[in-house]
Amino acid sequence: MAYKLYIDDQLDEVESRKIPIGFIGAKSSDEAWNILMSKGIPDVMDLDHDLHDGDSIRIFLNRIKNEYEFPLPPPPKVVIVHSMNNMAYDWIVDFFKSWCNVFDYEYPVFVKRDLNI
Repeated sequence: MAYKLYIDDQLDEVESRKIPIGFIGAKSSDEAWNILMSKGIPDVMDLDHDLHDGDSIRIFLNRIKNEYEFPLPPPPKVVIVHSMNNMAYDWIVDFFKSWCNVFDYEYPVFVKRDLNI
């Protein structure tokens, strides 16, 4: 089933971080993992890096790498990063490129989105 996944710990606290229309929202890596396990890999991921209380998008992505069915299916077609952590964008892009390189998949389209906070 095609869907779009939005991950942000402040999705119901800050206006500019509300769940975009057409997306399913998750506030934590665990919540995102549960959605992923029930629906599969989404067509689009819109990611915040720093979540809440030590949680981060790295935990979620590493869980895909280590616990999702093998071989991994193709990654999302589009990966949007809306984190204020500038180093996070590079790490996330590298994660998805590595996924693609290992399994010979096309790279997703990468978008860095400014939240204008």
